[in-house]
Amino acid sequence: MGQLRDALGAACPEVEGRARARLTAEPSGGLHDWLPQRWAFETETESATLELDGTGHARAIDGSQGPVDVSIIWTLPDLLEVLAAKSRSASFVGKNPKVRFRTANGQRAFSLLRGALGL
Repeated sequence: MGQLRDALGAACPEVEGRARARLTAEPSGGLHDWLPQRWAFETETESATLELDGTGHARAIDGSQGPVDVSIIWTLPDLLEVLAAKSRSASFVGKNPKVRFRTANGQRAFSLLRGALGL
């Protein structure tokens, strides 16, 4: 297992918590309409995919898997630091990942759940 997959896996409970809270608060529409999601994280040395199913369950897998809704490209050290802290600090001023939205639903879901990853 890679460092990136491990870091994303550690963030999965927070992503699930936020997703399930949204799904419960809004019994129809909103996040319900935008799931499932697949977000690819790419660095100079590793890649991993975060999958979120229709019930809000999240899992991390190695590599970039299948068609994705969002691509996040950043350096491995910065990405690992943010995922471990689950927040971006002042030390990240000027350091931003490249985020590419591949689907409109990806952009919508990412805007709601990105905070769970510190992004």
